[in-house]
Amino acid sequence: MGIQIARQLIAEGRDVVLIDRDEETTKDVVNNLDCMVINGEASKKDTLIQAGADKADVFISVTDSDELNIVACSLVGTDFGVKQTIARVRSEEYTEAITMGQGFMGIHHVINPDVEAAQAILRTIEYGVTSDILQFPNSNYEMRSTIIQDYSPGVNKNLMDIKQEAGRSFLVAIIIRDGSPIIPTGSTIVARGDVIYLVGTGQELEMTLGWLGKTPTMTKNILMVGGGRVPTYLLRGLSRGLQELHPSQDQGLFSRLKGILRPQVQKTSRSITLIEADRERSEELSRMYPGIMVKHADVAEDPVLEEDDLTRYDLLITATDNQELNLVTALYGKSLGTPRTIALVRKNSYLTIASHLTIDATISLNNTIVNSILKLVRKGNIRSVHSLAEGKIEFVEITCQKGDKFDSRAIKDLKLPKDTLILFITRDKQNLLPSGNLVILAGDNLVIITTGESMKKLENTLGKQ
Repeated sequence: MGIQIARQLIAEGRDVVLIDRDEETTKDVVNNLDCMVINGEASKKDTLIQAGADKADVFISVTDSDELNIVACSLVGTDFGVKQTIARVRSEEYTEAITMGQGFMGIHHVINPDVEAAQAILRTIEYGVTSDILQFPNSNYEMRSTIIQDYSPGVNKNLMDIKQEAGRSFLVAIIIRDGSPIIPTGSTIVARGDVIYLVGTGQELEMTLGWLGKTPTMTKNILMVGGGRVPTYLLRGLSRGLQELHPSQDQGLFSRLKGILRPQVQKTSRSITLIEADRERSEELSRMYPGIMVKHADVAEDPVLEEDDLTRYDLLITATDNQELNLVTALYGKSLGTPRTIALVRKNSYLTIASHLTIDATISLNNTIVNSILKLVRKGNIRSVHSLAEGKIEFVEITCQKGDKFDSRAIKDLKLPKDTLILFITRDKQNLLPSGNLVILAGDNLVIITTGESMKKLENTLGKQ
């Protein structure tokens, strides 16, 4: 996770110092990343001084130890005066304590990867498990993705023909093919296995996805495999009727975390069955959630899936700590008749593998937390970000402020960095498609697609004069 964050920040031209206590890891990083690498303990002052913590704009701690992340951020925030510290914290007790006092002990932001992953899965469920979802808070435009299958009417056709045949209003912003991004034109031919990202209004995208063979599914009956942290937050989110997924624009990460961390007494309207391999955990979940069916079984060894009628479930979610098992179980569940499946993985490489399978949605634990951290690192008016293809492509949202370099200027005069395109502009709740003569005004919200290499140049281009 730390390497992925560092790689994306380095690609943007930022100065990065990476600290790790494992000597072999630091040797590997030196050979693969263009940054300063220090072998040492991040909780020790000597190591932090060597790393130049007193000159840092941002300090990010994403080790596997909650305690180390908390101590390191606290030390850097209080003793070195770094204005922005970000800690990865998985423990519910620690997260709750920190979020109750924002900026507590020098920690300015806390990221809980399990909460972030649960929210990503909940968003996918809310939209009928047709695709991944990226919402633009200041617009009624959304971005959704789908995998082109053999049966899709769009396979082996160019985008111009697909748009004409579909008869809908949408834009294909990017295509991921074998893990590599393609910025398409109207003549780009879509192939089997391509992951295409569509931009448009929710209604238009639903119609387009339906034409491509992905119609929304009502998820009244859900089967979940795994009873760890992510499934626990999922159960809480489902019982809340997904209301936590729509925070106001001003609501920060602390407020979002507070909501989903607190236990919920409201009963879900869905029928949920959960399979957990550990007996004690199964019993604990039964007590915590008396309204769901909990089965003690190991899907890797017990014939629990074969014995059940999977056709009676609308959705299968595989969210154990074993990402290989999640993929295999989701694929097997699909073969046994479950209409839709969602699999949780950690490594981004598994997203490429999943794109060639029949799994409907694959959520990357690393991707969700990296995107959340990058949102906090961004400077200026860049409020949201979504990275694709390990940071090679990024979608960002920027609000034009009075006095910005692009205030009252035509798009053709902006001199945007290479491989940077404005997808659409929202002005007074109306979506405007960009043209060279369109003048950007203060208050406009711009959604832009760019490469990781061009990100810092974009920030400078659209910053204050």
